[in-house]
Amino acid sequence: MRHSSCMNGSSSENGRLTKRCSRVADGLRTHWKISRGNRLILVVSCFSMNEESYIERLRMSPGNVELLREYAHWLAARNDTRGEYLETELAFRDAEAQIEELRRKMYELTVLRGLDMNWLDVVHPLLLTAIPGGTFYAASAPGAKPFVQIGDACKPDTVVGILEIGTIPNQIAAQYHGYVAEIIAKDGQAVKYGEPLLRLVRLPPSTASTRKCS
Repeated sequence: MRHSSCMNGSSSENGRLTKRCSRVADGLRTHWKISRGNRLILVVSCFSMNEESYIERLRMSPGNVELLREYAHWLAARNDTRGEYLETELAFRDAEAQIEELRRKMYELTVLRGLDMNWLDVVHPLLLTAIPGGTFYAASAPGAKPFVQIGDACKPDTVVGILEIGTIPNQIAAQYHGYVAEIIAKDGQAVKYGEPLLRLVRLPPSTASTRKCS
């Protein structure tokens, strides 16, 4: 359905260039014609989307990643912050999918192929570090039971300590399936950026989902 149209043109030694554009329901259709005298040399027709058409197509095809990327690029090209955000979220989802694939690969190597986890803990230990610097606390309050002790099993969201930054306490998560092998930082110790706080040993993926964690 046509809503409006426009026409303009220009001339040169090579011929006359005429542009005719028509705004239609799903975007803007533009026709370019190059002619010399009464002779038609070239006709070019192109179509450009508008935001309403993108939104309508996304409603009809929810979760269409390629269309979302196209829409995000369209917004970003117009310096619309929504485009940058949408591109970032799509990149984040791609990263999540890649992480899941890497986890599957790690499971295959350690469980199905029997990789020596002790060797891995020696050459590439799991160290939880202070990011940023602050004051490390092993318990929620003075005299309280420590969050974890040596030998405790942990899962990624297990709280293993608190890092106080200024006056704001921030919980430290284990980030991995494993056992607490060493608590390096002392309770109440001031630590610098990147300084190790705890060391874990890996828990094989085959048992990570079945072992009880602290």
